[in-house]
Amino acid sequence: MVSQNGSTLTLNLNGIKFVDSSGFEALLSLYKTAKINDSNLKLINVSDELVELIKLVELESIFQLN
Repeated sequence: MVSQNGSTLTLNLNGIKFVDSSGFEALLSLYKTAKINDSNLKLINVSDELVELIKLVELESIFQLN
């Protein structure tokens, strides 16, 4: 989806409280592909625990959190 120019991929993370390094690697790969193709990646329903983890690994400026 993010390979298509101008598209938006919205990931609903409802119920997810932890992402390991492989998960962050996958999310970053999606983000990079989206950026190259002028597309958007949005994360929605991000739990407080996951927001803290994203901040801990200093990725809050990368991902649009809703």
